[in-house]
Amino acid sequence: MAAYKDMEVKAEETFIEYPSSLSADQSLKDVNFKMEMYNKGTLFVTITFDEVNRKVINKESITTPAGTWDCWKITYDMKFKASTAPLNIGIPFNMLVTEWFCPGFGIVKSETYTKNGKLVGLQQ
Repeated sequence: MAAYKDMEVKAEETFIEYPSSLSADQSLKDVNFKMEMYNKGTLFVTITFDEVNRKVINKESITTPAGTWDCWKITYDMKFKASTAPLNIGIPFNMLVTEWFCPGFGIVKSETYTKNGKLVGLQQ
């Protein structure tokens, strides 16, 4: 961790919108997030996350280790890129995400897949 002691992080404020009224087949606003990391005042890396094509699929009940929840199933394409300075070259990662959102509580489960369908992340 000593290598990071002089790092400074700057991030743009962003909000992920979940309207109070959801319905099946509803499209949701895209989400864009940008973060820059500086080492001793010099830009080191820029990280961007984009959640696009956010769509409410349906309402369903799911069970997690924390209990059973009535949720809205939401899917989106996630685009992640970390670009190193000064060339601004980076490898983008495109993933498919499914999340289960419980109004009044938040996201209770999330699955992340590669474009070819391999599960690479699970949170619950």
